[in-house]
Amino acid sequence: MKERKIEFTYRNIVFYLGGFFFIGLGVNLLLRAELGAGAWDTVTYNLQAVFPSLTLGMCSLLISVTIWIIVMAYRRKAKFLLMIIPLILVSLSIDLWDLVLLSDLMPKNLIEQFIWAILGALFIPFSLSLVIASNFPAFVFDELMLMLKEIFKAKDIIGIRIGIEVFAVVLAIIFWFIADVTMDPSEVSGADIGLGAVSYGTFILAFTIGPLIQFFLSKIKGITNDDTKEHTIYLIVYILGMLAIAFGVVMMIKSNIGLSSWDTLHWSLHKLTGITVGKAVIFVALFFTTFITIVNRRKKYVFMVIPIIVVGILIDILNLDLLVDFNPSTLLIQSAIYFLGLLLLPLGGSLLIISTYPAGVFDEFMITVMRLVKTTKLMRVRVIIEISIVIIALIISLIVADPLEPFGMFKIGTIIFTVSIGFMLKNYLKFFEKIGLYKIKQI
Repeated sequence: MKERKIEFTYRNIVFYLGGFFFIGLGVNLLLRAELGAGAWDTVTYNLQAVFPSLTLGMCSLLISVTIWIIVMAYRRKAKFLLMIIPLILVSLSIDLWDLVLLSDLMPKNLIEQFIWAILGALFIPFSLSLVIASNFPAFVFDELMLMLKEIFKAKDIIGIRIGIEVFAVVLAIIFWFIADVTMDPSEVSGADIGLGAVSYGTFILAFTIGPLIQFFLSKIKGITNDDTKEHTIYLIVYILGMLAIAFGVVMMIKSNIGLSSWDTLHWSLHKLTGITVGKAVIFVALFFTTFITIVNRRKKYVFMVIPIIVVGILIDILNLDLLVDFNPSTLLIQSAIYFLGLLLLPLGGSLLIISTYPAGVFDEFMITVMRLVKTTKLMRVRVIIEISIVIIALIISLIVADPLEPFGMFKIGTIIFTVSIGFMLKNYLKFFEKIGLYKIKQI
């Protein structure tokens, strides 16, 4: 077997560290979704149930080191000592997400569980493909698979892989039964009934993770060192843009002075249906993304939903968790945070634009409408769309009939935002052009 050549390039280092960073996220999303985790992650979770004083990362390290010792005893080669590096990085990443970044965040209903599970099921193969593409030391489980193939002289490695996955699930179930016997009955909750992290999602993931890794590898294998440097900057800009938009929306909600035209619709849907503002943002974006994709008959528009989904999730995290107790009571503070939101929303939008990644669904909707009605009058179309959205929001608000908010979140702040957004967005882009981050295209 040809050994992989290790090259310490910017690309490989970013892929390697980024892969481990997102592996921890994927593992935690799946475990928190409670719909089934990866085979070895079920072992980690159920082992922690046996030893609750250990963290998830510690349990992951304990399992991986045990397998690593077995591989080392069989191979007896010094190069396999390097495999301890990814084991430590994975355990640190799992605990970073579990104890710090996600902390007390949990999906609150079945829909959120499915969303978390799908995201986790995508993050894990994506992360693994980054680690594999880096050509740095990979995972001990792959070496275990090759070792068993040699021992049993198997021609088909797929059978060995399935056998390892089944063994992991059986081991996880054994750990759960041990934990169930030793657990204090008074501490058992509804979530503890079953097989721990083992569920139907475990078996779905077992059959989908391989093809997904191959898919992601095919997409990233052509990325060069220079591409990685460029995209690292743009990815940071993209993330900052989504954070700025989410924070801006929440600041305007907290100010109670008025929201943007689209956010008045999101707020009205929130009041009418009881769903969160973030979910309303995602629902509206999915509707318009579907419309744009069907009308234009181009699949690339599907990717526009990515920033909106992330922004919707961030809005709920900020509004319902991190800033849930922040309720300004004086007009001065309300005005201050409104204008902070007013500055952040177009800033976030401009950051999405300069990142060159998928930007706004609603801007593309405006362009699609222009194409359908065969006009080049951008401002006229924009004004008509904005007014139409506000009218829909007002109608929904009248249906809700909240005496405290007869017109929903359509207030003076909505008018201020509408007349200033274009000016601010244009000037943000000019500023980024001046400092060399963006080149304005002259149409």
